Amino acid sequence: MVIVEGIPGSEKATLSRYTHDILNIHKMESELFLEGNLLHPADFESVACMPNQELDKLRSIYFDVFHYVDPFVSMYGNDSLIAYELANQSAQNGIPSSLYEEIRRYEIYDGVSVEKYCDLMIKRWKSFVKVQREKENMMISAYSTSPYFYCPTKCSRSSIKQSF
Repeated sequence: MVIVEGIPGSEKATLSRYTHDILNIHKMESELFLEGNLLHPADFESVACMPNQELDKLRSIYFDVFHYVDPFVSMYGNDSLIAYELANQSAQNGIPSSLYEEIRRYEIYDGVSVEKYCDLMIKRWKSFVKVQREKENMMISAYSTSPYFYCPTKCSRSSIKQSF
């Protein structure tokens, strides 16, 4: 696994693409994930963190279209994580804008406490590392928001490394 980390504009994506291309030239399988990729396994791009009670209310109000959203919901204690943009793309924009906006109000990057964000990020990264260990191909990721930067008191490099 190769993680290219840096501040915005530091050419993370360029270096990641270059590394991916070199590996491909040498017939080494690799996956490339850049920031903003909705399928990035360690990013919360377009993911909402909504209390389960609120989610249940929306489910009852939008019962006729919530089947588009449900496959993109994962439980996290008393909250649910909702990959709302992936749901919308999968539904080919079949999710009413009122529902989309209601979910989007709970965007992780805008609406959770620092403590909750750190907890979510650390769990996401640990899960990501565990999955990567089991893969045979190389994974390359350009990333500017690692848990080390946002959660320095809760997350030491050694706590993530223990997952390796």
